[in-house]
Amino acid sequence: MLSKLNYSICSVSTDGLPSIVTTGRSQSPTPSTYYATSGQHLSTRRAHSGVSAADIQASILRTLRSGNYDPNSPPSVVTNKGTPILVRLLIHRMVWFENQVEVHITLKEQWHDQRLQTNSRIPVAFPIPDDTKIWEPDTYFSNGVEKKLGDKLFRIVEESGYIRTNRMISVKVPFKEESRFPFINRKKFRLHRYSTNDVIYQWPPTFVPVELADQVLSDRYKNESYEIQDCTKKYSPDTHSCLEINLTFVGPVKQGIFKVFLPSLLLVFASWLHFWINGSWSVPRTLSAAGPFFVFAIMLLFFPNLYEDYAKETRTWFVTCLIFTFISFAEYFLVICCGSRRTLRYTNGILEQEHMGKENFLTLNDEWNGKAPDSRQTMIRADSSLDIVSRLAFPLLFFIFLTIYLLVQFL
Repeated sequence: MLSKLNYSICSVSTDGLPSIVTTGRSQSPTPSTYYATSGQHLSTRRAHSGVSAADIQASILRTLRSGNYDPNSPPSVVTNKGTPILVRLLIHRMVWFENQVEVHITLKEQWHDQRLQTNSRIPVAFPIPDDTKIWEPDTYFSNGVEKKLGDKLFRIVEESGYIRTNRMISVKVPFKEESRFPFINRKKFRLHRYSTNDVIYQWPPTFVPVELADQVLSDRYKNESYEIQDCTKKYSPDTHSCLEINLTFVGPVKQGIFKVFLPSLLLVFASWLHFWINGSWSVPRTLSAAGPFFVFAIMLLFFPNLYEDYAKETRTWFVTCLIFTFISFAEYFLVICCGSRRTLRYTNGILEQEHMGKENFLTLNDEWNGKAPDSRQTMIRADSSLDIVSRLAFPLLFFIFLTIYLLVQFL
């Protein structure tokens, strides 16, 4: 079973970050430096020059709170060019619905703001206080409903002027189902991320842009592959930068076959058993004709999403099985109503006949020797011509349907 999804998602843990962090000697970081060091434990050091990390932190905070820094203006590096925004995503959880999927993600973004750059040779990184406003890209998911997960927003600034943020959100987007019951389960959805002309979205050049949390990896859907790409969208009068992710998830095949397909197939076969059962055996004939029909009817009426991995395909399959079992049930009543019986009684060796139908029936013995058993009453029902036709017609028609159905699923 395959499931295909398209979306942008990310997650980073910044729990436990110290109020001010310095590392060993380093040069001015590149945009990807954050991703290389985000998972490491940073230690605090003092510079040999005598300038402390606390002094650098205080200097950056003064810049943020001064009148020279405008949090509403983007840090454009080149005139008429947007600020490059590096995006990395981690998928935490996926909740599948009938027509939508809800994706829990943490979005990690990084950009360079030259207004906060210092001349210090000491690498410093510290969290920005919540009451301090900074410029951030106005990023949103264009084809989904976005919702915040919690109020925490992690914002880290470095002495080089690089800022990185992390926020947890959930996005609910529609998906395109490409299931082939019972052998393939594939779902697709695409999630776009747009920005304004002030920014240019980019994937990290040397690091994995999309990661899956352990909870997603242990889910019934397994990630098969993903594709990422940069894009632009033209909406008059502006052109917007965007990112796209196409992910393919594969679901288990055995559950569809053994939980739904084979049991329903056996129920259809069971509904034909009464074609071969003698008419005098009313109980087994009734169970064979009525049981499968009512099972399918109950599943369709009260359990429309019996197997959520194949929401649409199972309904099509169950409706077809319901039709076949209903026709078999109707045939059972036709045989009862239109069939004829004859009772043979033997009294003192003399044959008496009571007709209860319109047709003549045969005795159990083709050769009659004229001698009747003592004190015996026998009811004989001839094989109905309708039963004989049904024995051939039902399996043949169902086999034709099954062949066409499977060919359509694979093609």
